[in-house]
Amino acid sequence: MAELTGVPANTLRSWERRYGVPEPRRTDAGHRQYDDDDVAQVRRLVALMEAGLSPSEAADQVARAEPAAPPPVDRDPYHLLCERILAAIDAFDPDRLEAEVRRALLLGSSVDVYEKVMVPVCYAVGERWEDSGEAMAREHLTTEVLRSVAQDLYRLSQPARPVGRAILGCFADELHVLPLYGIAFRLAQRGFRSFVLGARTTPAVLAAASRRLQPDLVALSVTVAPARPGALVAEYAAACAGRPWIVGGGAAGALREAVEAAGGRVVGPAELEAVLSGLRPAR
Repeated sequence: MAELTGVPANTLRSWERRYGVPEPRRTDAGHRQYDDDDVAQVRRLVALMEAGLSPSEAADQVARAEPAAPPPVDRDPYHLLCERILAAIDAFDPDRLEAEVRRALLLGSSVDVYEKVMVPVCYAVGERWEDSGEAMAREHLTTEVLRSVAQDLYRLSQPARPVGRAILGCFADELHVLPLYGIAFRLAQRGFRSFVLGARTTPAVLAAASRRLQPDLVALSVTVAPARPGALVAEYAAACAGRPWIVGGGAAGALREAVEAAGGRVVGPAELEAVLSGLRPAR
């Protein structure tokens, strides 16, 4: 069946499980038996997806044997692209995945691409394949492609004549760097140049970078609470040397008391815009 349709076997199984298309008969031993109608259904499903429908919409049309129709003109292009990206992840096709993610660069601003494509895809990957044995492989593949595209978008979005500077880094044991680019895109819209220090930015590294770059803002990301939050937060506060600093991420709420006691501020998506609106460049 995979050879006849060009659809990988694991994708066929996934479509069958998720959408009920195709529905092969089973032998007594549990093996799938496909016929010509199943082949035609899969080929039509692929054609509808290539025409722009999401996998779920295409499967619904195939199951109801509706005539092929182009996607509605008012369909949200970001949602559509997210579905195409998830289909590529579902097929475990790295080349297709990168091609679909890079389509996002043509849709809108860096902030829109990050918030309407990258973030929803990350959440969906965790939700769709959390019980799968391949979940970690899919997550790593997706994260690496998104990080690569975010880096390209970051370089393109930096202002030619910045009005200020910001340093962005992850807590000492933090590996998830994608949220840093989300903040960088927001800062770029306000004319600020960001310097991304990346994963595992220790207080010593942050202190050295702050001395050299003299930032107007330091932003730190944390998704897993550190073992000694009080002591580590105090070290970060000292590294900022009196400059405004904020902390965000999944574990930031657990550090609120320590961060605020050290002169920093914990921010979520709703609070971030207010912080950035109040930035006043020193230079």
